[in-house]
Amino acid sequence: MVFPYLNQENSIPFRIKTVKQVAENLNMAKQKFNFQLRNIDVVDVFQKNPEKPIPKECQFNFDINIQQRISGEEKLIIVAPTISIRINNGNEVCGRFKANIFFDVQNLDDFKDTDTNNFDIPEPFITTLNSISISTSRGLMFSAFKGTFLHSAILPVINPGDFKKE
Repeated sequence: MVFPYLNQENSIPFRIKTVKQVAENLNMAKQKFNFQLRNIDVVDVFQKNPEKPIPKECQFNFDINIQQRISGEEKLIIVAPTISIRINNGNEVCGRFKANIFFDVQNLDDFKDTDTNNFDIPEPFITTLNSISISTSRGLMFSAFKGTFLHSAILPVINPGDFKKE
């Protein structure tokens, strides 16, 4: 079949790349991870009391940054969510929560490239760890801010697949 919008130079690499991507996705779907939560460290809880009382109808805005680190020797993936809280789309951060959430991944070496010594963790698994970490942070934040003006700043349910890589 000929596609008029493709010239002959780029049609073959395009098809090879697509087949390769499909094969990689099928391989990722077959891979299993043996993991469990090992530890949770609350790194930072910050709140700045407002100068004026905040209205009951105020809207809390959340800036979420998630980083992952791997310790191959210890078979750990550490997810570090940092959540900043702002009131009514303001610029000033009135609260912040940061944690390190440690996941023990028994078969982490299965995802290590022996040529480069880098880990190639499938995106669906990273999304799963991010989801668990966000949910864990939501509960920890609720507890940490209990009895303060941020008590009603409850982190909403978020689709971790929507995060953008930087």
